[in-house]
Parts: sequence; C-alpha cells; structure tokens
Amino acid sequence: MAALSASVGFAQDDPKSEPGQKPAKKSYLDVKDKLTEDDPADEQKVGSVHKIHEVDFEAGKTYRIDMTSTKLDSFLRLLDPDGKQVADDDDSGGRNDARIIYKAKRTATYKIVATADKNRAFPD
Repeated sequence: MAALSASVGFAQDDPKSEPGQKPAKKSYLDVKDKLTEDDPADEQKVGSVHKIHEVDFEAGKTYRIDMTSTKLDSFLRLLDPDGKQVADDDDSGGRNDARIIYKAKRTATYKIVATADKNRAFPD
C-alpha cells in the first residue's frame, strides 16, 4: 500500500492585505487516504490505480489542490463537470508532491483524480 494525503483548499484575495502579500488561504476539504491494489486502475497512468474525490467549486474562485506523500510520486488530474480534463500536475508541489491551482470557470461539481507514477505507486 502507498499512503497519500490530499488536501484541497482555495485562496482568495483579502481586501485588507497589503500589495504583494500572499492571498489568505481557507481550508475547503482535507482528505487522508491510501492508494491500494484494490483501487480501480487509472485510465492514463498504466499500471497505477486512482481515487476520485468530488468537490463543489464556485465560478471565479481560485482553488489550490495538493497531493502529498513520502511513499509515492503523486499525480493529480482535475476534471470539469463534463468530464473534460482541465488541469494536471506531477511535481509542482515540490519533490514528489502534486499541486494544481485552478480558477473555476463555473459553479459546479468537479472531480479530482488522485493517482501516482506507475514506477513508484506501491513502494515497500
């Protein structure tokens, strides 16, 4: 088994923040889970498995999606309500962590696909 920790959050500009200051971050969803051999095969990462998390996004808001792990090479995909992939990422979160920053085009339920590089999906 390979442990994964995925957290989803969004950042918005704080009207009281100073110019150049990072936007305030608000926690939206925090998932602690594991990828196992029993999870469904991933459609794009041959030899890997995946989990899907559905989240409601609001149009115009920017969301940050992170997947971190010390046991695997995290990979994320974001699917819009029509199932079209609108973003993906492998290592933008640093080291082997994935990060997607996405500004929602519409208010709807999106799908976060959490998977891993096939060569490091089930380390000892």
